[in-house]
Parts: sequence; C-alpha cells; structure tokens
Amino acid sequence: MVLTELFVALFVAVFLLHEIEEVLVVRRWMTCHATTLQKRFPRMQSLLAVLSRVRTLPFIVAVAEETLIVVVCTAVALCGGGFVAWWCCVAAYALHVVVHCVQAFAVGGYVPGLVTSLVALPYCVVAVMAVAGLFPIWNLVLWGLLGAVLTAANLYMMHSVIARMSEP
Repeated sequence: MVLTELFVALFVAVFLLHEIEEVLVVRRWMTCHATTLQKRFPRMQSLLAVLSRVRTLPFIVAVAEETLIVVVCTAVALCGGGFVAWWCCVAAYALHVVVHCVQAFAVGGYVPGLVTSLVALPYCVVAVMAVAGLFPIWNLVLWGLLGAVLTAANLYMMHSVIARMSEP
C-alpha cells in the first residue's frame, strides 16, 4: 500500500472533523452528564469537576493549537520532509480515537467525539497498514509511543491553559 499525497493530506480533514464534533458537543454533554458520571466513576470526580467547568472558547484555543501541530506535521510530510512527524500525529490520534470508543463502552452510550471516532477508525487502520510497508515495525512502535507521549504532554499543558481561561 502506498501513502499518496491525498491520503496524507486527508488526515487534517479527519482530525478537524473530529475536533469540531468535540467543540460543538462537549460543554452541553458535560453539563447534562457530569453528576451521573461523578456518581458512577467516583475516582474521577476531580477530573470531571475540571472538565465540567471548561468553557467553549478556551477549548477552541486548545483545538486550534493541536490543529496547527497536525497541519505542520502533515505539511512536512507532503513537502518531502519524511513521514515520521506525520506518523507520530496519526498514531497518537488513532489512540485517541480508540480511547473515545472505550469511554463510550464504559459510559454505556454516546461520548463527545464518538461519531467521528467511528468514522476515523477505517482511516487509522489504512494509515497503519500503509506506514507498515515503509518502516520496520519497531520504528513504528517507537515513533507511535513518542507521538503518544508528546501528545499527552501537550494535552496536559493545554488542559492547564483551558482551566486558567475557564476560571470566572
């Protein structure tokens, strides 16, 4: 399987569509489900309390920052700079998509981002298959882990920005 420019560029659209679903839904969904979730998952009360206070504009700022990273990494791949940065983003995104599916299973229903996660799963599978033909598996795993760690660090940072921006 070959990575075409269109397929690589399509990642930006897949990512952005998912982020748009989250932006449009997360605030209202958390408002409606926070109490139930806190009772059902008592160990996550502090996280749920923070997520319940998130306002839409700070969330959009975080989404914009993440989208910029995805756009830059995709542009590097499309301009001949290699696929490593793009793969780091795709691998982390694929993990994110799987997390949404696990969350939906744990909650027993819809969670923000689920619909586009289900739509994105085939793209992620094809991306894994395409990249698997380009690099040794240990490289893919190592770069995927690097992408996940960098994404987790970035999310941690952006969640603190969101929390500060969401304070009254």
